Amino acid sequence: AEVEANPPRKRGKDIRGAKELLRKLKQTRHASEVLQLLDECDELHIDVFVITTVVGKLRRLGKSREALQLFERTRARGVKQNVATYSAAISACGRDWKKALKLFDELRELRMEPNIITYN
Repeated sequence: AEVEANPPRKRGKDIRGAKELLRKLKQTRHASEVLQLLDECDELHIDVFVITTVVGKLRRLGKSREALQLFERTRARGVKQNVATYSAAISACGRDWKKALKLFDELRELRMEPNIITYN
């Protein structure tokens, strides 16, 4: 069952927290800093945009394993993913083409349409 990414009672705090998290991510140049920010992701009921941004940032900083763990963790919490999030996770698979194909199949099973980024 899907859960709402931002329950109403915490939405205002979470929006401010997510904006601050995104601001910090833009400034971050080291994977260790992003990994510290992951703890904030667990504390906030963040939206799919923030999750996608963090997954992509971790991948670009060479922390693909952590990117995929975040993707799986948020999905297990019931946060609805979108094609951009799946694309970021597929990209994080690197040379693990079996994992990438598994995620691609899941994307299609969820009736999401892959885009040019997904195929890259």
